[in-house]
Amino acid sequence: MTVRVFAKAGSRLAAAAVLCVLAGCSAGTYGSTVTPEQRAAIVKGQTTKTDLLRELGNPDQTIDLGDGKEQLSYISETYTTYGVSASATGTEFWVVLTNGVVEDFGERPTTKQPSYLK
Repeated sequence: MTVRVFAKAGSRLAAAAVLCVLAGCSAGTYGSTVTPEQRAAIVKGQTTKTDLLRELGNPDQTIDLGDGKEQLSYISETYTTYGVSASATGTEFWVVLTNGVVEDFGERPTTKQPSYLK
């Protein structure tokens, strides 16, 4: 008899915890964050792909642009949920390389709805 009472109480506690999580808010940051110090160390025409990979790690996305050019992207996103609504904001730090040497780089904001809410 005692075991059943605890089992029922445990089930009710688990259900209450699920409801609290669903109704509450949460946030998390995912991806690659490039620090201001790391950005300052990149020199156009001098920094190589090997240097970038050593300092920043593997990119989140690599795009072959043809003619010896490629773009490396480091993307950081913050997801925030409020009850049943959610938003995502983020930053993409991109680097264009020509023949393995940095030609240009910059940062742009990204905003999108999380895929699980579409």
